Amino acid sequence: MKKISLSLSAPLIFFCLTFSSCSKDRVCECKVTTSYPGVSLPSSTTEIEFEKVTKRWMKNTANCVSSSSSQEGMVDYEYNPITGEFEEIYATVTTKRECEIK
Repeated sequence: MKKISLSLSAPLIFFCLTFSSCSKDRVCECKVTTSYPGVSLPSSTTEIEFEKVTKRWMKNTANCVSSSSSQEGMVDYEYNPITGEFEEIYATVTTKRECEIK
């Protein structure tokens, strides 16, 4: 009887330790920086707290991952003295999102 209960309890203990120890309160901290040639805008930081979650859940579901994207966009106006009008200036705007799971 002891062998049976021991052999059945070992997988149960392993399962509990594997999944319960990974689930805990975690914080996703992300710093977002936007820049374009010659200008770096002030960065912003956000922290979101989650209760009893795994790191995998934070990455897949809460989207707590670093990323970078670039797109063409209007960044300023420039006065054209010949036409007397303001013209739009376009540049590549880069946004970096650096996230850390704590």
